[in-house]
Amino acid sequence: MKEEIMIEAQTPPIALYRFLVRRTGSNFNAVTLNRLFMNKVNWPPLSLSSRKRMYEVPALKVIAPRFIETAHARIEMAGGECLTFD
Repeated sequence: MKEEIMIEAQTPPIALYRFLVRRTGSNFNAVTLNRLFMNKVNWPPLSLSSRKRMYEVPALKVIAPRFIETAHARIEMAGGECLTFD
């Protein structure tokens, strides 16, 4: 009974990321879980700088709420298609 109460008391993202940390070896899930427990003042920004940039974009069909002009231009130049949710 105590376990059920503790599970219900957790917010859905915390319960989800605890499950994902246990079941997957992903470092992203562990970092996200730690950030959920931090107060908002000490929250470091999530860094994506370690990702490599794609300078040559293949023909893609991309659906997004909005596009930055340069990304839109690169996708269109490569023969891709930019779609919005409108």
